[in-house]
Amino acid sequence: MRATKLFWNTLRQAPAGVDLPGQQLLLRAGLMRSPAPSVWTLLPLGQQGWERLLACTVQVARDAGAQPVSFPWARPPESESGRGARWRFGEPAGWAAWDTAARELRSYRQLPQLWYAVQPHMSAHANTRAGLLGGALGRRLELFGLYPTLKEAQAGQQALTAAYSGLWNRLELPLVAAAAGPREAAAWLWEHPDGETAFFRCAHCGYAGLPAATEVPPPSQDTAPMLPMEEVETPDCTTIAGLADFLGISPAQTMKVVFYTLEQENQVICAVIRGDLNIDEQKLARAVGNKPFRPSTDSEVRWIGSVPGYGSPIGLTRVQVLADPSVISARNLVAGANKEPFHIRNVNVGRDFFVHQVVDLRAVRAGDPCPGCGEPLAEGYGFALGESMMHTADEAGIPEARYLDQAGQPQPLVMLNMVWDLDRAWGALAEVHRDENGLRWPAPVAPVHVHLVAIKLDVPEVAQTAERLYERLQAAGLCVLYDDRDERPGVAFKDADLLGAPLRLTVSPRALEAGGIEAKWRTGGEPQVVPEDALASLVAPLLS
Repeated sequence: MRATKLFWNTLRQAPAGVDLPGQQLLLRAGLMRSPAPSVWTLLPLGQQGWERLLACTVQVARDAGAQPVSFPWARPPESESGRGARWRFGEPAGWAAWDTAARELRSYRQLPQLWYAVQPHMSAHANTRAGLLGGALGRRLELFGLYPTLKEAQAGQQALTAAYSGLWNRLELPLVAAAAGPREAAAWLWEHPDGETAFFRCAHCGYAGLPAATEVPPPSQDTAPMLPMEEVETPDCTTIAGLADFLGISPAQTMKVVFYTLEQENQVICAVIRGDLNIDEQKLARAVGNKPFRPSTDSEVRWIGSVPGYGSPIGLTRVQVLADPSVISARNLVAGANKEPFHIRNVNVGRDFFVHQVVDLRAVRAGDPCPGCGEPLAEGYGFALGESMMHTADEAGIPEARYLDQAGQPQPLVMLNMVWDLDRAWGALAEVHRDENGLRWPAPVAPVHVHLVAIKLDVPEVAQTAERLYERLQAAGLCVLYDDRDERPGVAFKDADLLGAPLRLTVSPRALEAGGIEAKWRTGGEPQVVPEDALASLVAPLLS
């Protein structure tokens, strides 16, 4: 492509409103613009670089045997009747993949299947100052694997994880693989303090996990004798901090009680945890089977026989009690008396109230023990670039998605879903591959491979050599930007550094007099004059 024909404008300064240096360079290099906060337009060179990343990720999928599909980018109303029925835009395509599997897959002979699709996506974590890494809208590569058993799905997940890890390593994009849930669910994060996703890691054993997937080892069992319950008046003590201060005790000697209501079942859940800890509502959601829930209203709390601010599971029969292991291992805690303004000392599980389910509810904090080795965890933040999970048809609420096994018996399908956010990944590459002068793209994802600059095009030999090089490089299969503008050398070189093509070739009278073309790799080193007949060996690394 010729610069004089290309829609391409560089900027000396990045527009205000974007903080990350790589995103500023994407703007300055003329690769993207923002028509509105947190949404981005990729200009021709930017789109070309993005398509190269797409090609890399698709090739990995194809090498794994994946086949292309295209799923709807909006989900229709479940019922066409009734006023106010609306389409759901930006919803993940998993529903369409399950629908296709349920309709089309009948026999074990059709399994496994692996599909991939490029889907639009709406992010719940828009960050106007983070460029592509915080965009409200994006495009993702989604892979859907259908398997007869969980064991085979796990093997497929491991193979895809290894293949994509190899790709990101080749592109020198460091990602943190964090545990994200059951069955080896994972999230891949590019670590950055401005990232929206928190995670915890252990410097000792290498563990990394999202908060809701990190289970802190339960505390050791307190062996102190159970003391008799004792009611105590505690006026205006409706918080753990106020209660502990009034009684002159540590918050760890209290019991925190939170009531939630399952919306569809109108069932009240009583979640209990040690008073110095907090409840992770994502863990709670997993414990109740991901059924929708909300904090109970004051009237609901009173209906079950308790009092807001003074609640406990003692004597309640209309609730389901979920207890964190921190409560199970404790002795003689202070809990609400279910009447105002009283609490009860020396409350113990088993003796004083019944627990329906013991489940990890603890919101992890920096310094908590690592689930792998017990050493203190450190907290980090990152931008989420990918995720992987698997579930059965029954778990997904698609019981009709079944196949007939070798014995002719119906069995539930298992789906593996792996997602890569391509806009964010390309934005992260811009942050990693840059210097003070501009971008420094790896060749596989560079908008152009070679930036060809001609100095003094009015000199016939310069013009002829530049045209000849332009044709030769394109014929060799390289993408070339030929800067044929009437610009000063300093401007042309500055634009070349901003854009960050792996190789810059300069045709000038001085280089021709020295016997060739000036070549400079963007990753460093001094410019060198190479003869034209050495061009093939020079660009060979770009072709590989």
